[in-house]
Amino acid sequence: DVPLDVTSRYLIPGSAFDAQVATAERVTGILALRRKLAGRARGHVLESAAGSGRNTAFYAADELRSATFVELSAPMLDAARAKWRAARPAVAHARFLARSVLGPDPREAERYDTVVQTMGLCSTPEPDRLLRRLGELVRRDGQILLLEHGRGWWGWLNRWLDVSAPGHADRFGCWWNRDIGAIVERSGLEVVEARRPWRQLGTTWFLVLR
Repeated sequence: DVPLDVTSRYLIPGSAFDAQVATAERVTGILALRRKLAGRARGHVLESAAGSGRNTAFYAADELRSATFVELSAPMLDAARAKWRAARPAVAHARFLARSVLGPDPREAERYDTVVQTMGLCSTPEPDRLLRRLGELVRRDGQILLLEHGRGWWGWLNRWLDVSAPGHADRFGCWWNRDIGAIVERSGLEVVEARRPWRQLGTTWFLVLR
């Protein structure tokens, strides 16, 4: 049986992960959604589940006061750090933390203006707890920007996602059959904007919460 916690699948070099997903993200429009999402970040920014840094080139450097990247996989975080330094050297206040965002944060009392997460709820064994944690880390007048994927619009599609989920999780570290809408509802966070682009058959969620 595949364990619920498949985060060990991300203990690979960032370049290897990028090679796995680059073509699919470009063809399906995920890369364009990353660009739109990260481009809306402002102020003191936290990116949870930063991965290999696939969002780094899309941040507007002149809109950022600081950037904090949290990623459990040290090899992936190394790749994110390298990409950030190449793409956004003008943002001096950037830090990279190889740990879970569920742990204590030394800046927690200050909180963040923007919290960003892309494809994080599918890769954690505790999606409800993770989203509630993001709500704790954002300022009251701030924003949580999410790009997540899970169940789609149609029963046939969701049945296929359910059947294939264990194999997909075992290979890629992602449970792609989770009900993102239900996770958001249980979090108690306010939904400011929610979009499910047709191109991904409703499986992809572009969310702004607070």
